Amino acid sequence: MLVSEQIEFTRTKINCTSCDYATEKTLAPSALSKLEEQLVTQQCPKCQNQSLQITETEDLIEELEELVKETSAEIEVISPETEEGKQLLTAFRGIGAILRWSEHS
Repeated sequence: MLVSEQIEFTRTKINCTSCDYATEKTLAPSALSKLEEQLVTQQCPKCQNQSLQITETEDLIEELEELVKETSAEIEVISPETEEGKQLLTAFRGIGAILRWSEHS
């Protein structure tokens, strides 16, 4: 997996305190405060109560590193100072992967 060191996204977990509803969103840091404001008046899609809250936020690169550790994959953080790094950031929004699979006969 290739990740630009310049991506600035967080993985945000949202839970309802009245039921077992949970969801996750990937956001730019600037959108996090706006989401917090929206959740105050937003109803839970499951129980219709206004009890949604952010329970966890994690840097997206850190979350990807954890996921990669669970497999035999590797992660490379790429500087945008190089031509390839600029291309990764602009063309792929900072994240790319080389996928592999095996053919079963």
